[in-house]
Amino acid sequence: MSRVQIHYDKNKLTAFCERWKMLEMSFWGVVLQPGFMPGQPVQMVIAYRPNVKWKLSEELTMVDELVGVLGQPVDIQQRNVVEANPDPAYRDMVLGDLETVYEM
Repeated sequence: MSRVQIHYDKNKLTAFCERWKMLEMSFWGVVLQPGFMPGQPVQMVIAYRPNVKWKLSEELTMVDELVGVLGQPVDIQQRNVVEANPDPAYRDMVLGDLETVYEM
């Protein structure tokens, strides 16, 4: 059973992930908690397919598009950045709380 506390169109999210060449997309953090309030940023971890690189302007466009898909502000982190974080407590907190919503 999903812990995600927002309603979203799974088909639109899948199309978004495919268009932006995602390998994986997951929710984490407060959006998985019953106390989540509308307007709070939705915390997400994404992983792109191998060899995919976007310019900053393209990533900003992607974030704007994702806000439109979810109807909520978003806080996105790339999985490889989380995995490389030197703080093991932070890595464990994020990676241990993921709810994957797209996998290629």
